[in-house]
Amino acid sequence: MTNENNNFGHYTSQAGLIGIMGNQKIWATNIKYLNDENEFSDALRHIRERLIKRNKIKSDHPNYELSTEYANEIEKKVSNLDELKSESIFTTSFTKETDLLSQWRGYCQSDAGYCIKIDLQSIKEEAENQYEEVHLFDCIYSPEEKSTKIKHLLNKYWHQYRECKTKEQKKKSNRKSDKRNNTASHAFQAQLLFRRGRKATRYYPKLRCIWKYRV
Repeated sequence: MTNENNNFGHYTSQAGLIGIMGNQKIWATNIKYLNDENEFSDALRHIRERLIKRNKIKSDHPNYELSTEYANEIEKKVSNLDELKSESIFTTSFTKETDLLSQWRGYCQSDAGYCIKIDLQSIKEEAENQYEEVHLFDCIYSPEEKSTKIKHLLNKYWHQYRECKTKEQKKKSNRKSDKRNNTASHAFQAQLLFRRGRKATRYYPKLRCIWKYRV
């Protein structure tokens, strides 16, 4: 989302203007209760359609299991959003067009409305001080563009997911190797002490038993 002077417009009624100026706040709406209820569900539908296309990978492919696991994780998150099990998502809209007839008609009924020019970056920074996640996205209306965007995002997160899983596997492998090395080291030290005729007490981590012996 770009704008040369970073000024965006927010169309509102006379009552809306008084509320915004009086409270110095812009209210956001729960995404499930927008005027167009399909705005949210449409995005989830596009994600599910793209997942179906991704899942056509053959079972003999090297990444089949990991890809299936990734698709299942995404589906769980989409289902959580769809069933409102996740935290609520709120949204508010701004426009680059500050004098557009369709916007005047849609948001400023009875010829009594205003378009407030806002420094959007300042609004975002203020919101980030209060909320964990704040994002600015362009509104997309073209089905083809929606599908392309979602495809790009799913591919992006797939590469991150695969990289993360690879690192986890390496860490597990290294931990197992370290455990084997530590076990062998303890056993070797105990054997040396025994041969040298010293009194020794050693904890054998694998079997969790205490060796006490004297020569």
